Amino acid sequence: MGHGEALNLLVSLLALTNPLGNLPLFLRITAAETTAGRRRIALVSGGSAFVTMVLFYWFGLAVLAAFGISLEAFVLGGGLILLLYGLAMVRAPETLIPFPTGEPGALERRSPAVVPLAIPLLVGPGTIARVMLHRYDLPGSEAGMLATLTILVAAVLITLTWLFAEQLSRWVGPAGISALSRVLGMLLMAIGFTGITRALALLWPALAG
Repeated sequence: MGHGEALNLLVSLLALTNPLGNLPLFLRITAAETTAGRRRIALVSGGSAFVTMVLFYWFGLAVLAAFGISLEAFVLGGGLILLLYGLAMVRAPETLIPFPTGEPGALERRSPAVVPLAIPLLVGPGTIARVMLHRYDLPGSEAGMLATLTILVAAVLITLTWLFAEQLSRWVGPAGISALSRVLGMLLMAIGFTGITRALALLWPALAG
């Protein structure tokens, strides 16, 4: 695994988790918290996202094997998920921001750090598919260590974004957040389409020429 693959993984994880685009939801959910409480939630959310992504990276393919799901089919499904997430981000990033209990203004009474902030807001189906696809493409132990480090960098950037949520929200503004989300969505669509074409070539080698 080279630096190019690591950068590809990092960019796609940041696009899928979209911490900057999810700033409004983070601020809304933690509105009743003190500054210290909000920072604690940001740290727990980032840590939980890291642990979840690493677990799926290292053990997700074994779970697929246990259920008898072919890797080719998963590559195709994972690529489709990435493509659809990217398309949704390009069209309307705000539609990917769910409310904790399904309705605006409804907040969880328990700490929202793990659910819904870490899971499924940060680590949803698209993020899970991405890390598992990366493990499938580059199965070596050396590549695995570099991928784990890349996931850690992504988690640190997510945590820093939410630690400084108020300042970033003022500096970037709604228009900036929307524009960045759309750019990341376009990159995600390209990554997803690449995964789909690769899966089709694996399922039907004649398509590869």
